[in-house]
Amino acid sequence: MVWSFIFFGLSFVLAGVVRSTGAVIPPLIILFIALWVVRIPFAYAYVDSWGSDAIWWSFPLGSLVSMLLSIAYYTFR
Repeated sequence: MVWSFIFFGLSFVLAGVVRSTGAVIPPLIILFIALWVVRIPFAYAYVDSWGSDAIWWSFPLGSLVSMLLSIAYYTFR
């Protein structure tokens, strides 16, 4: 779990840079996707088989998705 803060930190920095240019909606959409489309459904899908580990693995997965989407937006927009 702790190593996933690298993903979250990079995503946070890139979102801050994008927001400073005046684009506030894209970082909001990226965080929405990372939380409501990836993290929460992943935890619900695997909580029966993995137990509480599903919740702990959903955090790095959501952070990774957020980082990848932030890099993609920063690079191509």
